[in-house]
Amino acid sequence: MKPLIISDVDITHSRLVDLTKLADQARPFYDWIESRFQRHLLRETPLDEILRTASKGEIKSAILECYSAEREVNLPLVFDGIGRSYPHSKACYYMFSWLYVTHLSKG
Repeated sequence: MKPLIISDVDITHSRLVDLTKLADQARPFYDWIESRFQRHLLRETPLDEILRTASKGEIKSAILECYSAEREVNLPLVFDGIGRSYPHSKACYYMFSWLYVTHLSKG
């Protein structure tokens, strides 16, 4: 495999394509969270903007709204590295952790 260098770091990994596919499969869950936040906070803006502009209290209440949906039918799924789906509460935990790391920790 040819090295993939970004900012002087070799990010070549034999499973990178597989992991990218798993990340793409999480898109419906991200979209579900976005729509849940929009409905709960009565906003039509993208999730990224909501996370940048909402108060901590608003974000907390929207997160709790997502967790409370655990018993709803047809919830989107999030998968681990070998394709097993996570329980809803763990999917929420991982997705919100990822959102924090990629969005909120920057500012």
